[in-house]
Amino acid sequence: MLPGTWNIALAAGNTLAQTVTWKSGDTPEDAEPVDLTGYTAEMIVADQEGATILVLSTETDGGITLGGADGTIALFAQTAGISPGCYSYTLTLTSGPGEDGVITTLLAGAFGLT
Repeated sequence: MLPGTWNIALAAGNTLAQTVTWKSGDTPEDAEPVDLTGYTAEMIVADQEGATILVLSTETDGGITLGGADGTIALFAQTAGISPGCYSYTLTLTSGPGEDGVITTLLAGAFGLT
């Protein structure tokens, strides 16, 4: 599966507070939420040289909350202290025990701070 593209733009110093839903199906009309029970997630924001500037995860207070059977992925991060600029990010999910720890890059794109 190729990752979806979602570009994020915020004013520097603002809070990223966004929820997305992972759905799967043969057509958009029959797509159902993917059950994320047991999954972990990580979002890495990097500068143009590849240096990591921000990491969100499902670890305690890590900035990502998964919604189980609803398929939701809630992202929350403060951007204070990050200089304005054009960065990139990837959002990956890893399936839980019993599902062989399959890693899926769900979203990727630009992460712009103005």
